[in-house]
Amino acid sequence: MAANHSKRTGDVASDPQPALAKVAENLYRRTSTGMYYALVKRGRKQFRRSLKTTDRALAQRKLADLRKKIANLTLADTRSNWVKPGPV
Repeated sequence: MAANHSKRTGDVASDPQPALAKVAENLYRRTSTGMYYALVKRGRKQFRRSLKTTDRALAQRKLADLRKKIANLTLADTRSNWVKPGPV
């Protein structure tokens, strides 16, 4: 019996992540609910946050606030955990 390997679209169980449509730089909208999400990268880390609104103007203001907060973060270099400190 042959298995059907075609991907079904719109099936919630087969989609591991929600479908996001890009609206602007770092701003995405979930197609099923209309909620806005921010995807911001800093260094090697990606931050994805719900902006908890369906209003685009409010989402852009919240995105600006989030970008400021992320810019102020201090990201530790993960490689530093593997490097032994030398003599001081």
